[in-house]
Amino acid sequence: MTQYASSEFLKVVLKNFVLTEVSHRAVDALFDTADKILGDAALNKDLLALTQPSVIDSRVGLQPLNHALYRLRFMMNKFPETRKSFMAVILPAGPLLKMTRPIAPIRLYNQWCKS
Repeated sequence: MTQYASSEFLKVVLKNFVLTEVSHRAVDALFDTADKILGDAALNKDLLALTQPSVIDSRVGLQPLNHALYRLRFMMNKFPETRKSFMAVILPAGPLLKMTRPIAPIRLYNQWCKS
């Protein structure tokens, strides 16, 4: 992707994105890459690739929520098939995490993945 975020396919059943900094730039890199992946899938009419689950690793911190949600809404309108997919976001524990509960159902795990 860029120096601010990276992505990879894991056995072609899971899209994995790793954000390496907390910034609008990292959010843009994430959604620009996802847009390219989904755009290619839409051109090829690859429904499996459009609905594959994604993991977004943002252990570096909570990304700018307003900007991320704006980009997510835009992407979901552009690729409505993605509404059938699942997304897991790995975030550091903190008080701001509780604010995201009204936005999406959240399951909290205590250090389920050690780096």
